[in-house]
Amino acid sequence: MPTYASSEDLNSFFSSANITDWADKDRDGSLSNEEQQAVDKAIEAAEAIVDSYLKQAGYASPFDSTSFAELPARLQSLIKQWTVVIAGFHIYAWRGMRDKVNPFEKIYTQVIGQLKNIANGASLARISHKKRLFF
Repeated sequence: MPTYASSEDLNSFFSSANITDWADKDRDGSLSNEEQQAVDKAIEAAEAIVDSYLKQAGYASPFDSTSFAELPARLQSLIKQWTVVIAGFHIYAWRGMRDKVNPFEKIYTQVIGQLKNIANGASLARISHKKRLFF
C-alpha cells in the first residue's frame, strides 16, 4: 500500500481521464482491479525511487505512514510531488509506447534532478522552499 501518495493524488495531477487512458491495458474505458493494482504498484515503485535517493543522502527512509505524517507539511508535499510525477511518467510510458517522446520527460527530469541534489548533500528544507510543481 502506498505511503507518500495515492491514486487520488495521481488523478489530481494528471487527471483521472489520463490515468485511466494510460493504465487501461484492455482498452475497455475503465480500470479493472488488476489495472488499478498496477497503478498502485507504479506509486510504490516511485516511492522506492524517492527512498533510494533519500537513503543516499542519509535520511531514514522509507517512512512508514506514521513517520511520514510527522514530517513538516512542506516536506510531505514535496515527497508526494516527487512520487506522483515519477509514477505518472512511468504509467504513461508503460501504456504501449505510442509516442516517440514522453511529454512528461521535462518534469520527470526536473524531479530526478532534485532527488540527485538531495543525494549529493542538498538539504530537504532548502529544496522544499524552491519552486514546486504542485500541491
